[in-house]
Amino acid sequence: MRYGIVVLLLLGAVAESRAQISPGELSSAHSGLEGMGNCTQCHTLGKSIGNEKCLMCHKELQARINARTGYHAGLLSRPCMECHKEHHGSDFSLVRWDKKKFDHSATGFVLEGKHRSLECGQCHAQKNIHAKDVLLNSELVKRGTYLGVTRECVACHKDPHGGALSSACTRCHSSETWKPAPGFSHERTRYPLTGKHVVVRCEGCHARKVNETIRMQFTGIPASRCSDCHGDPHAGRLKKNCDACHNTSGWTAAARGFDHSMTSFPLRGRHGQVRCEQCHTTGVAANVVSGKRGFRIEKYQLCSDCHANPHGSQFATRADRGVCTSCHAEQGWTEKERTGFDHASTRFPLRGKHAQVACATCHVLSKQPRVGIVRVDTKAFNRCADCHADVHGGQFVGRTDGGSCESCHRESGFQPAVFTVDNHSASRFPLTGGHVAVACDRCHTTGIVQGKQVRLFRWPAAVRCESCHKNIHGEQFERWIARGCGSCHTTSTWADMEYDHSLIGFAVTGKHRKVSCAGCHRMGKNVVWQFTGTPKRCADCHKGSVGGRIQ
Repeated sequence: MRYGIVVLLLLGAVAESRAQISPGELSSAHSGLEGMGNCTQCHTLGKSIGNEKCLMCHKELQARINARTGYHAGLLSRPCMECHKEHHGSDFSLVRWDKKKFDHSATGFVLEGKHRSLECGQCHAQKNIHAKDVLLNSELVKRGTYLGVTRECVACHKDPHGGALSSACTRCHSSETWKPAPGFSHERTRYPLTGKHVVVRCEGCHARKVNETIRMQFTGIPASRCSDCHGDPHAGRLKKNCDACHNTSGWTAAARGFDHSMTSFPLRGRHGQVRCEQCHTTGVAANVVSGKRGFRIEKYQLCSDCHANPHGSQFATRADRGVCTSCHAEQGWTEKERTGFDHASTRFPLRGKHAQVACATCHVLSKQPRVGIVRVDTKAFNRCADCHADVHGGQFVGRTDGGSCESCHRESGFQPAVFTVDNHSASRFPLTGGHVAVACDRCHTTGIVQGKQVRLFRWPAAVRCESCHKNIHGEQFERWIARGCGSCHTTSTWADMEYDHSLIGFAVTGKHRKVSCAGCHRMGKNVVWQFTGTPKRCADCHKGSVGGRIQ
């Protein structure tokens, strides 16, 4: 009994002494250092805990501090125990920090672009640890560590170039995006891109996948000759290099580099605007030497070697057998002002407005001998009516000149007409007095002739003033004035009258000569001058005198 009590007292004393020496149980990471004999492995007797004891075990950190790299290199002045607390039990974590507030730039690797949105474990994973000293510490790797991840892109990312290019990925790519590579310039390569090559997609020249390692080929691509990438459409018939005719601005832009004047057919006028393939056709043609693209043309001396004859056989009897260059030039087929053709050499010289008329207006397409032939030999052209419609509806057909247009019109223009006052004097209605200044269309108005609305020129046989002018006198003179309006008035002016008053038995004499017509002939009920029924006695007009004056 006494012996049992002694044992319990001894055990209590030992437990009390341990509690006084150790502040608590170590964390699981340092559990191997538990025991009274291991205290000095971390603590120095009579001194505070120094960093040198920690770094004796954590050699990976010591190496990075010595190299002045990594997060701990910037914490030399601070003791390890300030962040990594011990003796708080086996479940206590030695690494305690707020991931959201952690400044990654303190590690020497600033998180930019896509890296900012990643979780810590996506980069700091066991598969991404490549540092040899960390890999040797299997326990450290097993527990999990933030050490050992290098700053090279290939530490986390698979190299799609398979080591064929530099490992400095940031020379071409950025953390914002992988492609297009913002830092890459083809100008720095042996093959700067120009012309159409600029818009070619990368995989157009660089194979998408070489093998399981290399996704796209960037090295070892032959590019010294055009034929390294492009097939030869000339099938080896041309011995010069491609750039003798073509350039990177476009395959069909051969004219920019090729001088056609070196051939036996220099390109002039419109020929210089024709696309190459219009003459140099593909396949086998009657006029082209066989080949994928025919550049050797056998016949080209005559226009008809390439062009169809739109005139048929109309010029076959001419001395020059209808050579095209007699009328046309390379500057243009229809532009007569640029050709050597002179219409004055024909039976119909072009004068006035005729010189401005397009050729096809007179030389129309004929259906004979076949559709599409341009009729050049215009047989009927002696009279204006051979080409122009009669706008007068046949009103002048009965004239002695047969209604010749030239009597009134000229080639300089249909209007104004050249029918003069003297010409009008030869008609049934000579122009005199005020009629001379009247515009033609005031008298010659439009009307219907032969079912068409035309300007009227043929008048009835009896032309009277009333045909154009309103009779303001009504029926006062209808029975007894033989000459009509001309009995009193003239064409010079309406107010100028030549009436013989003695014809009505009342001769105007003496003072009466100074009296105006309106003095005796006043306005009637129908707003006309009253002539019939005018009184003739003195007393009818004069009602006596006042002061010697007639009233």
